[in-house]
Amino acid sequence: MQSGLNGSTGGSVMKLSHRILGKICIIDIEGEITGSAARNQRFSSYIKQQIEEEIFRAIVLDFRNVELIDSVGMGIIRLFHKIAKEQKTGFALYHLNQAVRSTLDFVGISVIVPVFETEEEVLAAFQTE
Repeated sequence: MQSGLNGSTGGSVMKLSHRILGKICIIDIEGEITGSAARNQRFSSYIKQQIEEEIFRAIVLDFRNVELIDSVGMGIIRLFHKIAKEQKTGFALYHLNQAVRSTLDFVGISVIVPVFETEEEVLAAFQTE
């Protein structure tokens, strides 16, 4: 199953889609996760829908095509990590580029939210839980 959402707010376009692998929902993100209120409302709604729609073992964000994340985007990541944890659902990120990874390391998000390098690592981590 795959579905998606495109959102443009004047800057770069953020594209969202998801794939379901067993009981793991992988959300593919393309573009920037930045302070545009309209863009982040769509991003938040999309992730919330995936968390609430089904009982997944994990929600994983694929950052392969994320160019930039700012403090607003990091706040959204923290919020959904908390919501997923409350629902006893795993939450993780993977395939971060060096700039995004450095930003998340600097502010400590990568200590709170699990970060993986590859999809295979994600599947191995959450298939055995």
